[in-house]
Amino acid sequence: MPIKQRCGTPGRTCAAALDAHGYAHYYYEVEPLGVFIIENVFGSNIRLYYTSGEEVVKVR
Repeated sequence: MPIKQRCGTPGRTCAAALDAHGYAHYYYEVEPLGVFIIENVFGSNIRLYYTSGEEVVKVR
């Protein structure tokens, strides 16, 4: 089961400054469930993922 993990690892913050339209941009990775669990247990990033990208979220 693929899991979408914002910032690539648990507990990390990665939002860029708001753009001119009031959107925050976050890096994300879609990774296997096992990788997600291991990252949560050890609190570190494992660079094994299916895909990655940028999520855009309206803040204002």
